[in-house]
Amino acid sequence: MGFTVQALLSNPELPGLEVVAGHKGLNNLIRNVTVIDCPDAFDWLEAGDFVLTSGYIFQNDPALQKKLIRELSELACAGLAVKIKKYWDQVPKLMIDEANRRALPILSIPFQCTLNQISHYIFKELYNREDTLLQKYFKIHKQFMAYSLLEHSLDTIAANTVGVVNNPLLIFDRHWNLLSYGEHEKNPVPLSRVLNLSKGKPAFSQDFFLSIPKDIEEYKKPIKRTYETPDGPVPCRILPVRVSSVVYGYLMVWESVRKLRSIEQLGLEQAAIIVALERIKTMRVEESRRMRRQDFFTDLLEGRIESPSYAHSLAEINGLSPNKHYTCAVMQLHTSDQQLSYGTKSDLSGIARLPHRLVRLCEEYFQTHSKSACVFSRNHTIILFLQLKDDEGFSCLELYYQDLIQGLYEMAVSVCEKSEEKPILMMGVGCGQADIVDLKKSFIEAQEAIRISRLMSCSTSVSWFENLMVYNILGSGISKEVLMEFYQSAIGPLVTFDKENNTNLLETLEVFLLENANLSAAAKKLYIHRNTMTYRINKIKSILNTDFEDSEKLLKLQIGIRVMRILNSLGNPPKHNL
Repeated sequence: MGFTVQALLSNPELPGLEVVAGHKGLNNLIRNVTVIDCPDAFDWLEAGDFVLTSGYIFQNDPALQKKLIRELSELACAGLAVKIKKYWDQVPKLMIDEANRRALPILSIPFQCTLNQISHYIFKELYNREDTLLQKYFKIHKQFMAYSLLEHSLDTIAANTVGVVNNPLLIFDRHWNLLSYGEHEKNPVPLSRVLNLSKGKPAFSQDFFLSIPKDIEEYKKPIKRTYETPDGPVPCRILPVRVSSVVYGYLMVWESVRKLRSIEQLGLEQAAIIVALERIKTMRVEESRRMRRQDFFTDLLEGRIESPSYAHSLAEINGLSPNKHYTCAVMQLHTSDQQLSYGTKSDLSGIARLPHRLVRLCEEYFQTHSKSACVFSRNHTIILFLQLKDDEGFSCLELYYQDLIQGLYEMAVSVCEKSEEKPILMMGVGCGQADIVDLKKSFIEAQEAIRISRLMSCSTSVSWFENLMVYNILGSGISKEVLMEFYQSAIGPLVTFDKENNTNLLETLEVFLLENANLSAAAKKLYIHRNTMTYRINKIKSILNTDFEDSEKLLKLQIGIRVMRILNSLGNPPKHNL
């Protein structure tokens, strides 16, 4: 508490001081004391000044007496003390009325007390209080420096800062995600009752964040905002955590216990410095760990690690379990006119920011679903190593993970659509691998799944390599002439019939095969009657002169359709209209 007019009155060293007006202003803070003995002294006064006067210059001038009270009030002076019995018998009623109206304290100084005595006492009190404040400040400074030197965590810093500011405290990163918080035992509005205290996530509603100035990073003192709670409004003091022009986060005092005092504000500023140092140290450590981790993953995917034992030891350090099975999934960002894939260098600064955000969101997504995964980015590609359960077969990953991967894909697409550049995102999933040394193979398969999906113009959002193996095999090293010959023998006559008769029997055949030769299911998917479906299938049999009871012949038809797509993707379609 500062030195007030009331404290001056209560001092036994100055007996006889008496309040004659302005009782409502007795809690005014005294920051300095000055004596005025001339009418134009107002320009010298400042807020917090306690003014002493003998009254000589005002004794016969009512207008100047009223002006004196008005000027002192407008300048926010602490009060006025007038020497009695020397020039005045008592303070004029005009001054008393004006002082009462403006809540400016007027004290009468007894004859035996000199102006110098009062000045000396006030200066002594101000000095002692300032000295005490300085000692408290150095104590706080020393305390926070100890936190920094002893490498205390943010939780420890938050808890100790609560004791300094005497209110609950929250620490945020620069994106307003909660890093840590400290509760106060006397908090009438507990943080846990009105806020989301999940670390790494926003604690407040979006409306509250929108009320914070966009240029808050420029503020050097705490700003005040009010948060509405079911228990009533709570003032919040917000201070940027910054070093030079770089902002590392924010401190927020939940001012529910008591109003923040000046020394406590100094303590908050000290806490901001220590939190900034802690954030810089943590970010440097995380960046170093991330670079080592990414170097290991890159070496793993590029086949530079040949020793399984060495790979297993490094894997354990970097978050992979050596004895577990994994699959690799790949997300590629690209624009309509440029494929941005693994290993491609680009200076598209807008898209370049997206992968880092997607990595963080993917990590949060897997944590939410209690799945173990490692996620990192390289250029415009996000690479994921997803740990598989031991009892899940490698040949049917889509069966076990379709919902998980599809949800991840949709989340990532939503982020891309909200970005300014709106890049297209494609995702491929490789096959599972029993040893992490073989993750290179799964990575290549995931990329190949995306490539084939683009070539085939597939409408599926996520491409699973296990579903595209046939395309991969048919498109690898087989001459176009051989592919053309196989296509002609398999489905060529049916394509010719469709073209000449303006029918679409090829689509009917494809749906029939996709539905495992189930007439009813195929008819339902094509929105036709089962009898119509039976008629079409019989027509197809006669055109192709084949038997659908023979599984080998059905396989030939399935491969023929895939060969047709490969020929189209290569830019060499058969003579028939495909």
